[in-house]
Amino acid sequence: MPKMGAAKAAMKKLNGTAVGSSKIRVKKAEQKENSSKADTSSPDE
Repeated sequence: MPKMGAAKAAMKKLNGTAVGSSKIRVKKAEQKENSSKADTSSPDE
């Protein structure tokens, strides 16, 4: 969103909104930390 105020208003408006038979929770996205290893292996290996 171009403006932080508009983004906050949209999050507040959408948080708790029913989608189908479920309520959604809207939060600010957080950037994931880059790990030193690529996690491409499956847990069974």
